[in-house]
Amino acid sequence: MAIIEKHQHIYGGVWESGEIRFGEGFKSRKIKEGTYVIEFAQPFAKIPAPVCTINGYEWKTFDKSVAVIEIWEGGFICTTSSPKMPMDCAFTFIVFGDV
Repeated sequence: MAIIEKHQHIYGGVWESGEIRFGEGFKSRKIKEGTYVIEFAQPFAKIPAPVCTINGYEWKTFDKSVAVIEIWEGGFICTTSSPKMPMDCAFTFIVFGDV
């Protein structure tokens, strides 16, 4: 996590279980199959811009996707899925905006 002149950057990695793999300045939890809540220690002043990417071995992740389905000043919710249904998957993210 970095705050530079009222602009915050948070990055992290989350295991498929919802546990934090790396990063700081956020909490993570899995709320159901393939659905994760990321909450920021320092909320943003306005809705930020999270960007997520599936993470893992190619043979396990080539057909997986991640979508941000809800965003607010204090966090976001994302889902990971296969083409047919929600599925737990590790992911990385970066989020940035003003504080």
